[in-house]
Amino acid sequence: MGCQSGTKVSRYERFNRNPSLETAFAYEAVFGTPARELFAGIFQKVERKTLKRAQLLAQKLSGGKQDRMAMRKLEALKGVIGGQIELSKNS
Repeated sequence: MGCQSGTKVSRYERFNRNPSLETAFAYEAVFGTPARELFAGIFQKVERKTLKRAQLLAQKLSGGKQDRMAMRKLEALKGVIGGQIELSKNS
C-alpha cells in the first residue's frame, strides 16, 4: 500500500484517515473488491454531497432561461439524480 509501517493501514481501517485515490485503487487490486465497497462510508458521504449539489443545480437551471444548453445540462442532471426533476417544456 506504499506504507513503511502498518500505522497508515490501521488508520484507513479505522476510518481515521482517508486514502488517496491511488491507495484506494491499490486496496481494490489487492482485495478484489471495488473501492466504493472497501471505503463505503467515504463513498456514501461523497455521493450524498454530489446528489445534493446536482439537485441544487437542477433547480437553478429549471428556474432560469430554458435554452438548448440548459436543457442538455438538465437532461444530464436528471440522469445523475434519478429523474427527480421535471424538465420544462419551454425549450
